[in-house]
Amino acid sequence: MTRPALVLTVGAEGEAISLEKDRLRLDASAPVPPGSRVEGTVAGTIAIRGKVIGAARAATPGRYVVTIKLADVTRGEREQLTALFGAGG
Repeated sequence: MTRPALVLTVGAEGEAISLEKDRLRLDASAPVPPGSRVEGTVAGTIAIRGKVIGAARAATPGRYVVTIKLADVTRGEREQLTALFGAGG
């Protein structure tokens, strides 16, 4: 499965890794500190908004795993995200 591309307004870009309930894990090009409010898009059209609840360096140099707790996401946006990752998240 190809991971959906993402772009955050804080300047990071990369791929969405997984969705579990209201938590979206990202492989990002820049660190984003926990507690930061972020906005962006997944797959070019799905708007995401939330708060960073976790950030760590990835195994690949220059990459970061960022976990966002989604907030203020519409039902339609959540359904689109769920469809990207399948029913199991």
